Amino acid sequence: MIWNLLFLVAGLLFLAFTVHCLFVYAARKREKDKRIVHLFNLLLFTGIGVSLVFFILLSLYVFRGEKGLNNTLGIGACSLFLLLGLVSMIAWHNCVISYDDQGFISKTFFGKKRTFSYRDITGYYGQMDTYLFCGKHKIAIDGHAKNKEEFLSLANQKYRAIHHGHTIPFIKKRFDIFNGHVENSTEILTAYLVVFGFLAACFALVLFTSFRTVNEQNTQYFTTAFTGYKVDDDDLWLYPAEGDTPFVVRQYLEKMEQIDALFPLCNGQTAFHVYAERSPSSSKSKEETSYLVWNLSDSNGRTFLSFENAMSHRTDNLPLVCTVFGIITLTWAAFVVCSIIVGRNPKKYGRRIVRLFFKDGYIH
Repeated sequence: MIWNLLFLVAGLLFLAFTVHCLFVYAARKREKDKRIVHLFNLLLFTGIGVSLVFFILLSLYVFRGEKGLNNTLGIGACSLFLLLGLVSMIAWHNCVISYDDQGFISKTFFGKKRTFSYRDITGYYGQMDTYLFCGKHKIAIDGHAKNKEEFLSLANQKYRAIHHGHTIPFIKKRFDIFNGHVENSTEILTAYLVVFGFLAACFALVLFTSFRTVNEQNTQYFTTAFTGYKVDDDDLWLYPAEGDTPFVVRQYLEKMEQIDALFPLCNGQTAFHVYAERSPSSSKSKEETSYLVWNLSDSNGRTFLSFENAMSHRTDNLPLVCTVFGIITLTWAAFVVCSIIVGRNPKKYGRRIVRLFFKDGYIH
């Protein structure tokens, strides 16, 4: 109950922040002449849309209160996308630069403000996404930020007036794996690592689902009677009272015991003890949702499906899955290595080869 209450409070705070962002957006639209550098508005509306959709989905998972792997994965996935949406909204709201003829105020992602004069500028890096250096401080300006060019033009104008006509010096990175030839090299390397992380997370999930222990503590318990059954290839569907969610046993011939004794009991008169978790139906089935059975016994103590047998055969396809993941990972690693080789010396390779790895405008 306390978690539901906390979730409700968090939801109200999220809605309040969403409304506040919309008011800020409206204020910025009205004050078109105000000198503010901020991220593009599409980022805000994308963040709001993603956050609202996954907040609603997360609410369904939380308040449904079911146990099982699918519910846990659903909560985790919705929380991740909700967080990404919130990060987009916060970045749009906080990452701004207010400037005038005397200086500028930079605000970080976490809302911390720093005030600078144009005399504080010591250099810059980047053409698309630009980093402005003020001593030890680095100010990031997105390539698509509103009023970016106007601000940088004014900053360069003020810098030249202060430094006798000299322009803001270009500062090369101390270490650049692309030797300074590729724009936004840090972001590109981050994207490479994100893909590797995604592949690793997917592989870890496959291993987790293949070897996780299923027992009474992490499944839902039901007492029900079955009024009918259906065999669909290697799946056995068990139907309780009309309108209730059906139960399914995957690969039932390999896992179940005393199957012939089970079928006559599906007459609505025998009580069964079932441990299961909600599961999406297989692509071969027309059932929208179902409960995946992990343990099944009747009121007389006969066990038709044990946890041990239900967990068997889960690693049968693991060698094939490992092979597929290995091929995908090696292919991506080869792409990354080749892009680094080409990016370090793009003039050595033809335009067509360079464009295989980098979009126009990213090479200089």
